[in-house]
Amino acid sequence: MNNKESQYAQVIIPLGMKGTFTYEIPKENIELAQPGMRVLVQFGKKKLYSGIIHDIHQEKPEHFEPKPIISFLDEQALINQYQLQFWDWISSYYMCTIGEVMNAALPHGLKLQSETLFQINDDFATPELLAKEDHNFIEYIRDEGIQRMDELPNGPYGDQGIKILKHLIDKGALHTDQKLKKGYKPRKLSCIGIDANYSKEKDLIEMMDKLKSAPAQLKAVEIYLQLSGRFMKEEKTGDVGRKELSAAGVASHAIQGLIKKKVFRQYEITVSRSVI
Repeated sequence: MNNKESQYAQVIIPLGMKGTFTYEIPKENIELAQPGMRVLVQFGKKKLYSGIIHDIHQEKPEHFEPKPIISFLDEQALINQYQLQFWDWISSYYMCTIGEVMNAALPHGLKLQSETLFQINDDFATPELLAKEDHNFIEYIRDEGIQRMDELPNGPYGDQGIKILKHLIDKGALHTDQKLKKGYKPRKLSCIGIDANYSKEKDLIEMMDKLKSAPAQLKAVEIYLQLSGRFMKEEKTGDVGRKELSAAGVASHAIQGLIKKKVFRQYEITVSRSVI
């Protein structure tokens, strides 16, 4: 369909509820939309689900205002017409909902929802293939301690964060875990420290003299020393969050440069996290 009049999609949601659910297709996505595509939708007040478009039409519901589709997760249909018809037949023959059929048919990694947990894959083999925006997103979720899909739309990436998340999962840079974990979850904070080679003040001063030709990196070291209290009478813990350094005016490229030079080292610590 490429008609720019308002169009609506009947979306299959992976729940044990009868039928499909009507969502409005944003005008900028009308030409893209087709049955069998995965879309991200809001169900109820807070829940997010990836559903499958069952069919598309122009009939606006009379008794309620349909919510818009938040995001298209694919560039082409994941499920073809014959598979959708087969899902309909299974639902009718076995007297179950089409949402239950979808839930059973799709692989684990293709089903995203509010409770989807994800974590950074530290063993990702080809980080050099990721774009700068991907690295920035990974640093953002690392610094913020974000672990659930429904934490993304409220941040600076908005709904675009879901698309980036899906892209990084497909690349293997992130892992997902569909299980909803209740109770305490430790939060990891990305920290910056001085390499052990510069644990002595004399060695540190010599290194800083060499950094005079790289003012951004020298500034980064100076700000780190100020925040950590290193070599001061009232030395702090020495743990300085990468986010804290950035907030103090240290450029990301300066931090990365110092890590490559083995002046800085990056590590994670566990900090307290609220019960959810």
